[in-house]
Amino acid sequence: MRLPLVSSVLLLAVFATGVWAQEENLLAKHLPPAQQGDAAAQNEVGIIYAEGLGVKRDDREGVRWFRKSAAQGNVFGACNLALHYGRGEGIHKNLTLMMKWSFVAHSLDSLKCHPEDFVAAFNPGKTRIRRSWQLALTWLRAHPELDNDFGERPWLRQGDWPITYRERGPAQAKRRTLRRR
Repeated sequence: MRLPLVSSVLLLAVFATGVWAQEENLLAKHLPPAQQGDAAAQNEVGIIYAEGLGVKRDDREGVRWFRKSAAQGNVFGACNLALHYGRGEGIHKNLTLMMKWSFVAHSLDSLKCHPEDFVAAFNPGKTRIRRSWQLALTWLRAHPELDNDFGERPWLRQGDWPITYRERGPAQAKRRTLRRR
């Protein structure tokens, strides 16, 4: 009876060592392209540091890489940066900037990162949400080379974009619909 227990513990130790070695290889794999400016690799390096995958966990270093990735318009980098602003991990907690980066990520690819999830989790308040949307809109307009998942740049159009029930709420969406008629 002792033999199966010892062999299963040994097997578990070998498996854990293999997983640790794979995690160490993650940084070696993603760091060179990240240093050369690859936004997706920068996000991966941020995840490696933020979660301590094969390295000592370092949220500040993770945030540094998420910022680089988000600055290039990487949706996952922006979403991860928003999450770190919301939690205050590796950076001072700032719900306005959290919402800004969630709006940026959602504007670029609406299926990957949704602001409603951040509102439900962190409850930033209406004024902060409005201010965040203005910051996100300003950021998006300053980067005309970026487009959304449909190849469009609706934030470059004049007017209040987006106007939907989901983003603006029932009262404002209804008023806007009535004005269009």
